[in-house]
Amino acid sequence: MIQKDKIQAILNEILDAEPHLFLVELNINNGNEIEVLMDSDNGITIGECRQISRKVERWLEEEELDGAIFVASPGLDRSLTSYRQFKKNLNRTLEVKLKDESKTINAQLVEVDDEKIVLSWKERVPKEIGKGKRTVDFTKSILYTEIELAKVVISFK
Repeated sequence: MIQKDKIQAILNEILDAEPHLFLVELNINNGNEIEVLMDSDNGITIGECRQISRKVERWLEEEELDGAIFVASPGLDRSLTSYRQFKKNLNRTLEVKLKDESKTINAQLVEVDDEKIVLSWKERVPKEIGKGKRTVDFTKSILYTEIELAKVVISFK
């Protein structure tokens, strides 16, 4: 069985040499299939994925281990999980579901730091007096630990 910490060590060497890259997720299943999801502050290229794959494949050959390696960027269907992913998507619209609320917030990501994100959006709410609705600006600071799911909203405008 391929040890996750060995693959992590190889990836750490790559990340040290290429600081614009960052690891999003590393999984190894019982069939020795290694899935590496990498990203970059400016978007990861196919060439960079290929380079990472080759380094891990070389290590597998040196260690005489059988395994398959799959290196890719996280797809748009994956939730954002790390500070760098949120930072990369600053000023984009996100769909965020919080752990303690059933409501999903569609809002612009306006601020990111090590502990939290800040979202901003407009919402139509009932008037306090009389009939009808009015548009209200909302801003909400959310700790990473409060986020169940956060995805970039793709718009084709």
